[in-house]
Amino acid sequence: MSKIKLVRLPHYICAFEQSFIIDIFTPFFDFETYDPTTTYDKRSTVFLKQYGHDEEIAQRLSDDGYKIAVEEIWEYPRQHPLYYTITNPKWFWYNECLWYYEKGYQHYRPNKTYGHLAFMPMNLVKKFRNRVIERLEPWLDRMIWSYGHDKRLPGDCDHNEIKYWERYMNPRWYDDTFFSIVVESMTDGSFITEKTMKPLAYQHPFLVIGPSGTLSTLRSWGFQTFENIFDESYDAIDYSFDERLSKIIRCIEDFHAVPYDQETLDKIEHNKNVFWNKDFVVAKIRNEIIVPLIAHANR
Repeated sequence: MSKIKLVRLPHYICAFEQSFIIDIFTPFFDFETYDPTTTYDKRSTVFLKQYGHDEEIAQRLSDDGYKIAVEEIWEYPRQHPLYYTITNPKWFWYNECLWYYEKGYQHYRPNKTYGHLAFMPMNLVKKFRNRVIERLEPWLDRMIWSYGHDKRLPGDCDHNEIKYWERYMNPRWYDDTFFSIVVESMTDGSFITEKTMKPLAYQHPFLVIGPSGTLSTLRSWGFQTFENIFDESYDAIDYSFDERLSKIIRCIEDFHAVPYDQETLDKIEHNKNVFWNKDFVVAKIRNEIIVPLIAHANR
């Protein structure tokens, strides 16, 4: 079977050509950069673009009978009104699993010291995160946390030296805390990012300050959550972020800072095994991304 040619339009950086994932795609696709002087085979070429970029070029190619695919897996998914859209709600699980394998993080084994209550990394300053900091102020001195440029994590890497510093992991952050407080990218919708994937990978119980339904979504994917140590009813509050945050605050207030019991350890082990199942992840990428893209190319 001849390969399909995936041609990147000028402003597109292809997520599928990352070093840790490209080998899954190359048996099926050849990647090229768009050259306006080249004539492409309409039967075996798909042009790749990102949402909101290169619209004029895409329209011209589409008018000429070429197939266009819009990659929208890194952001809250939007279906392009004109073109086939590549989306996947589990992308950050699949991507992080393979990326962390390349970094060797699958070898992490907890060595718990429990010196702090919780781990809460945050980067971009946002209005709702300011509210989180205000509400959590009584606990901040018992936490390992970061926020913006002014509050960095202890033992972090040099952000100026490492390109993808947000994927850096220091075992101390997880060893020295009881649980993670995940502050997601948004408070509504249904978008789960690498922020929620990290405690699953690094064997940590967690609370999620983000969209309602995040925990139920994770459970539908095969992960387990920690209703045995937290009142997870906050996950069902979809009418008010402040109400959801207040419920999470009560979870922190009521938390018993004791070493993990067997049920918690079993859940941690389960999540680790699900997250790091590389064969499963590769099969899912093939079935959920590659096969539909091939079908689009061959239609």
